[in-house]
Amino acid sequence: MTWQQPQLATVPEENLREFERSISAKHDPNELGGKPIRNFSLGIRGIEIPCQFSDRLSREAIHALARNSAVDTLFVCVCIMAWGGMHQSHRNKFFLQEKNTWIEVAEEIRDGKHTRQTAYESFAELQRGKKLPGVGPAYFTKLIYFLMPDDTPGYQPIGYIMDQWAGCSINLLFNTDIVLMDSTFTWKSNRKGLKHAASFIVSNQNTGARYESFCSAIDVLKKHFGVTGHQIDRALLSTGGRQMAAWRNHVILQRNPKQNCD
Repeated sequence: MTWQQPQLATVPEENLREFERSISAKHDPNELGGKPIRNFSLGIRGIEIPCQFSDRLSREAIHALARNSAVDTLFVCVCIMAWGGMHQSHRNKFFLQEKNTWIEVAEEIRDGKHTRQTAYESFAELQRGKKLPGVGPAYFTKLIYFLMPDDTPGYQPIGYIMDQWAGCSINLLFNTDIVLMDSTFTWKSNRKGLKHAASFIVSNQNTGARYESFCSAIDVLKKHFGVTGHQIDRALLSTGGRQMAAWRNHVILQRNPKQNCD
């Protein structure tokens, strides 16, 4: 696939209106996220956590760390993965491997030496070489999102977080498979009978060109709605669990196959 500019004209009006409500909802892109830094970082070599970083961090705080050249890149990456709520077993595979070859790519991204497409391709190549244990696109795009320099004149446009919710949302909004998703469908029983349940993850078959199209789609949306890319990113993720937001529920209903069990 070559890079293609997503077209807003292809967006179904119903989905666009529903997503606009998600932007208007109280989804603060700067809310605290993930896990407390100190607990998450225990046992990682070369990491010393100052007292002020013992708790959870906001996006703004992590971006500030990434912009501070006095802060070690490994520490910034630990904060990013803690913010993202990385599972402990994946944390161990990723940070406790004998040689963290990925840190070189992270430093290049932070120094502004990559576009978002080449950053994605560099991490994907490491993943194919089994040098990103426990980390797929949903997590290494978090590194790209926070490590790239500010999206201002003189810098490349920043990359965004391409996890399952953002990927499924963009595909739904633009009515095409911009992001390749691996999916499994199972029947589950409950008190009301049988339910068709679905599970989606971002496929490892996505390329840097697909990631560029995904990020470009977010740029199209932020221009259309007159908001920041961070606000679009947060609205795409929406909210799940017991407090599930309308957009998240909309995505779940639309992406699941319409099947009945009579």
